[in-house]
Amino acid sequence: MDVNNLNTYGFYLIWVCELYFIFRILKYWSQIMAILEEDAGGLSIHPQKDLNDTAMSGNLKKGYGMIFSNISVSAKILFSFKTDNPKTIFLAKKIRRTVFFAFLTPLIIMFALIFVTSLMQ
Repeated sequence: MDVNNLNTYGFYLIWVCELYFIFRILKYWSQIMAILEEDAGGLSIHPQKDLNDTAMSGNLKKGYGMIFSNISVSAKILFSFKTDNPKTIFLAKKIRRTVFFAFLTPLIIMFALIFVTSLMQ
């Protein structure tokens, strides 16, 4: 096998792994959103319909406030665990773990490719 083909396949493998991690994060986040819709617990995220209606009405200040509110609530959920619902905390831990592995997996694959290509030359 040629070294260039090996690097190309390694590149595709990294992309497949990253897409897998993105789908896992989106799955966990949609579960968190479903839990928040059932029981807000003091945290509420503005739905996309409200954001679109605010943008269409031309009230940009309120729209920016809603967007930054969504960002801050998301950060509270993911990084500070300031919720009363243990299901949300469990899913947030899963998201954090998935993000960690999403950063770690390409590095491991790259080092393995560097090692293998150095052996092949």
